[in-house]
Amino acid sequence: MKGVNLNEKVSQLFISKNPNNITEIESFIKEGIGGFMIGEGGEITSQKQADLEGDNKRSLKRFVKNLKKLTKKHNKIPLFLAIDGEGGYYFNRLQSISTYKSARYYGKKFEKNKNITFFKKETKKFAKLMKKIGINMNFAPVVDCAKKGYKGYMAEEKNSIKKEKSTNSESFASNRAYSDEMGTVITLGLTAMKVFQKYKIIPTLKHFPSYGILNKDENPHTVLTISKLPKTKIIKQITPYKRAISLGCYAIMKGHIITVLDKEKPASLSIKTDHFLRKTLGFNGLSVIDEVNMGALKEYYNKKDKRKLAIDALKVNDIILTSNTKDFILMKNAILEEAHKSKQIKDKIDESYKRIIYYKKIIGLIPNKNNLNP
Repeated sequence: MKGVNLNEKVSQLFISKNPNNITEIESFIKEGIGGFMIGEGGEITSQKQADLEGDNKRSLKRFVKNLKKLTKKHNKIPLFLAIDGEGGYYFNRLQSISTYKSARYYGKKFEKNKNITFFKKETKKFAKLMKKIGINMNFAPVVDCAKKGYKGYMAEEKNSIKKEKSTNSESFASNRAYSDEMGTVITLGLTAMKVFQKYKIIPTLKHFPSYGILNKDENPHTVLTISKLPKTKIIKQITPYKRAISLGCYAIMKGHIITVLDKEKPASLSIKTDHFLRKTLGFNGLSVIDEVNMGALKEYYNKKDKRKLAIDALKVNDIILTSNTKDFILMKNAILEEAHKSKQIKDKIDESYKRIIYYKKIIGLIPNKNNLNP
């Protein structure tokens, strides 16, 4: 990618929900944005978005094809095209065209017969569907282990998150954890990871160190939780991540939760937590910050200080995920301004940019002339 300027490098750090009109989408592509999130979570949030993306395989495939055409037209780096593809009722943008069920459904089935074949077959089918549409990144699997008795935020059947005025629809977290048994979470989570990676789709394991420790009323979409669990229990919660890293995990999403790893900052913004992930656990893949408009971060900053959030997020992440299309230019410009003042920030931009390009080569978005292996 010779001749890529600083503006385009910073733009590569962002994955945004796609704007609701093709003109604005094209303007983002001309800036060199790193990628788009198809839909928002598991739902279409406006009629304009529904008209643009559609809700069947043919329309989604056509929409993705148009994004690729625009990228090629402006000679830009190919896009990460992502979905929340956990499966089940809500966190599954492909729910109208896919039979992929919730994590807990597969967890129960596996615990009953201890046979991984069915889950692997179902996940392959889901990965093939994503591949046919042109999606190359999945914000899944969830490898958070639910609280015992299958309780808490990650385990709720219908845990209301928000109500969209535009569609008058409810968003739900539904059976998102595979199990409250660590062995089941590890087996199914790592199986899903390997299947997606085999099909050249980047799986993003989430939400480090764990949303599984949250109670029912501790929802990061609305509140910032400070966990009082001792380090021994946190270390146990991250076991799936440790195993995934040892197997060459491509990407991990950090959660908006404060733990003993850093008693002052959410894991998603914490230098200490990032150091633990990178240095102690040996993770070399893409670090993705959980969606930046969630209530937990608004509470942490006490107001919508997106410029400071952008810089803080960059320091410990490679990819900044936002569901608000207005964030992209605002946060990009904040990072650019800081880069002109700080060599440390500029170096971090270069580091993250190189990592993003590396993984775009790994999944075939960019020609891999050196036959790189992760």
